[in-house]
Amino acid sequence: MFGRLFGKKSKSQSVTHADDTGGMIEAYDQHGNKVLIERIEYRTRVLPGIFKDAWNDADSLYGAIVMALNDGFLAETVAPAERLRAIDQSGERSATILGIVLMKNNELSRAEKCLGDYLKEQDSGVVATNLAKVYEAQGRQHESRTTLRRALAIDPNQDNGLEWFAAIAREEGGEEAYLTAMRDIAKEPGSWHAQLWIARDFLEHDDVRSAIAIYQQVLSSAEVSEDGIMMISGDLGNNGYIEEIIELFLPLFDVHKHGIQAGLNLVQACIESHRKHDGLRICDDLLSLNRYDLKQIIDERREQLTAMH
Repeated sequence: MFGRLFGKKSKSQSVTHADDTGGMIEAYDQHGNKVLIERIEYRTRVLPGIFKDAWNDADSLYGAIVMALNDGFLAETVAPAERLRAIDQSGERSATILGIVLMKNNELSRAEKCLGDYLKEQDSGVVATNLAKVYEAQGRQHESRTTLRRALAIDPNQDNGLEWFAAIAREEGGEEAYLTAMRDIAKEPGSWHAQLWIARDFLEHDDVRSAIAIYQQVLSSAEVSEDGIMMISGDLGNNGYIEEIIELFLPLFDVHKHGIQAGLNLVQACIESHRKHDGLRICDDLLSLNRYDLKQIIDERREQLTAMH
């Protein structure tokens, strides 16, 4: 019940044109109604129009590229990503997405050059992480590992790089090596995300007091992202610590700061602790964001709360 919700996604598991005829794309119209479109129609008629409309607006173009990648349209994103690289004032964003697009299209040398050229001019944890992925795909394991560690020194809180670093440590040395790796990253200036993974381990070993101490320290001293807030509330909920979610987040919850998923986790905690009015208030905050893809689940939570005596 607690954790992550996903919005728009493709119902097809294929990422190749050969299977276009068998899949559907799930989307929402301007009224918030869900519609299903055949993949081949989406690729040939809808997607080109989306890119055309966004061609001169960097934010819209970036969003369209990410959406297309998530739906498995790979070759179609190369030209738009190259266009974004030319017009985007956010060099980090455009370099990252172009590198990812090229890597997914197996243009590894071009991806390496794109990401490497950016890092020659400016440090970036996310760009360095994606360069490490390119090296991994090229079979250059040592360069991949050193580049990944460099990425986490630059930005120790990035999800992608930290989770990859943790997975490598766990695979090579088990749980103790994994925790050692997290403690290593937790020492980096400004690091908070690795501490949340350490806190998760405490929760899973029934040491809620140590986990809460970490959460309180992190929340009081760091700019925690929405994903971090979601992780804290989700981990507490999944391990049965409902009152702790209430105590940590109810007094300070702001949907614009803490995010939709943390809000849904808090609503679920209100349901399980029979805090009807607090839960309804947070539902109203969530509905005010006009997220049509989440309206149904928010309405379901409202119905549960309204039915309480």
